[in-house]
Parts: sequence; C-alpha cells; structure tokens
Amino acid sequence: MIPTFFAALATGTITAVTAAIMALSAWVPGSQILAGNLFFDTTNNATPKIYVNAQEVFNLSASGLDFRTNGSQSGAVIKDNGTVAFATRIVTCTGTGGNVKVGAGAAAGAKYDTCIVKNPLTTTGSIQSISLMVSASPVAVGVDCGFVKGLVSGTGTSFTNLGNIATGTGLTFTFGTGSLQWNSADYIKCGTLGTPTTSFAAKLRVQYFATTAE
Repeated sequence: MIPTFFAALATGTITAVTAAIMALSAWVPGSQILAGNLFFDTTNNATPKIYVNAQEVFNLSASGLDFRTNGSQSGAVIKDNGTVAFATRIVTCTGTGGNVKVGAGAAAGAKYDTCIVKNPLTTTGSIQSISLMVSASPVAVGVDCGFVKGLVSGTGTSFTNLGNIATGTGLTFTFGTGSLQWNSADYIKCGTLGTPTTSFAAKLRVQYFATTAE
C-alpha cells in the first residue's frame, strides 16, 4: 500500500518534502501539520484553551469562542492585516466607589466611578456603538457618560445624560453610535450622580475598530 502524504512525512520517507519544509524561514521545530478534524473531550469538565506563550487568548466550547482579556488583548479582537477591524470590550460596572464630583454645583460632573473602559488601542480608534446594560438598579440614579482623561475625573455629558435610570432590571441604553474618534489616551466612563448602592449591576459594552495600523 502506498503511504499517505502525512504518514510518509511522519516516518520521514518523503525526505525531499521534509527538507523543503525544514528550510522554510517560517518553520519552527515542534510545529505540527494536521489533516482532518480536531476533537476536544470535555467529559471531565476540562475547558480547551489556546495560549500564546503564557497568555490565555481564548477558550473553546460548543457554544463558541470565548476571547479572554489579558495583558495584550481585550475582549473579542479581529484583525485584518495587522489592523483591528472589529473589536468589542465589555466591562462590569460597580456600585461602589469614592466621590469624584468635579466643578461647582450639585450636578457638576459625576460622583461615582461606575463604568470605566480604557482604550485598548495604541492608536486612534473609531467607536461604532456604546451600550449600557443594567441588570439591577435598586434605586433611580442619574448617569452621565463621556470621555475622560483619568479614572477619577467627572464624566460630564459628552456622550449622553441618561437622567435617572429607573429602579428595575433588564434595562439597555445604546448611545454614541456612529463614527466617534477614540483617542488612545481617553477612557470611556459612565458615572452616577448619586449612590448606586452595592446591589447596582450593569455592564458597559463598546464596539470599535482601529483607524490606523497598530
């Protein structure tokens, strides 16, 4: 029987092909050439993971790919020839935090560090949409969202002033849609004008892409 290409390659009987592969500048010893399907056994609740060096990049499951936030990559990031073509960043908001009101008057700035997202890009980005998803709001509270230069800055209303978010659950607010420029030094922050309480639960979702190569 004539061995298959991969069987022959594995046994070293196709020496010319093996030599050609080993001579390639992109070839790294220990690399694998695979044909067919990959199967992952999760019977023992093991979650298959993909790492680059020591950093976990994403998990694999029957429900899809779960991109992992780490030191060099945040949220789900899809690149096109080195440029971020599509990315999402989701952060969990907090119902606690110090008073960071700025300016004069009771309504100046925002009082609590509720939701904060730092620009993951090293270059200017373009925002496609921003959404605030509130799963629990024990008390009605005003929310301002905008660009800030630091974590403890008051937000103002450069994006939106949501007024009072009513007490309840399952509330979603989408704002900032379009092509808003996102400077690499800017944070996106939604701050509350009053105490949201520790039971406040929400997530801030930003969808963006890079306008220049990183």
